Amino acid sequence: MEHRTTTARERHGVSQGQSVPEGQDMSDYAERYPGAWIGSADFGGPEIHPEAWVAPTAVVVGRVILGPGSTVWYGSVLRAEAEDIEVGAEVNIQDGCVLHVDPGEPTLLEDRVSLGHQAMVHGAHIGTGALIGIGAAVLHRATVGAGALVAAGAVVPPGTAVPAGVLYAGVPGRVIRELTDDDIARQARTPDNYVRRGAEHAGVRWAG
Repeated sequence: MEHRTTTARERHGVSQGQSVPEGQDMSDYAERYPGAWIGSADFGGPEIHPEAWVAPTAVVVGRVILGPGSTVWYGSVLRAEAEDIEVGAEVNIQDGCVLHVDPGEPTLLEDRVSLGHQAMVHGAHIGTGALIGIGAAVLHRATVGAGALVAAGAVVPPGTAVPAGVLYAGVPGRVIRELTDDDIARQARTPDNYVRRGAEHAGVRWAG
């Protein structure tokens, strides 16, 4: 599986290599996502779909594209300077996750990916419908196939290709088995649950 750099850009009408204009007005994002830290700089700025949601205390800075129905939860950090972080539709980036890039190593989350709490994706490509478990790490140039499940705490080493539809676990990780029909059905419910939860949390009334 190769890194793709078109899916989210095509959805948002942004051509490859195009950064957000210098001096981008952040006021719309500040109004839509109160309490979130959303920022641009000389290296670029975010493009966030109106149907996405970013939680208070989350950080989205630089060349980040968020697709419709995607949610970025409390305490997560998406930081993109040298390359893009592209997040497809109905992706859930749960509390405390970290996404980053390096030169020549963009980060891509295809549609309906789930990142469990405190997961890390660094310069890697996560395929449609995959789930990265709590505290797992997917490192430089690694690819995770569509619908795969990377278990909690697992490490996907740099350059590793995790096949589609498998359970991958351990440090360093390895393929354990094919996912069962029950595994697949349970995993497929997670994005829908988080779209709903995002809508609920967008209406939270905070003390003070």
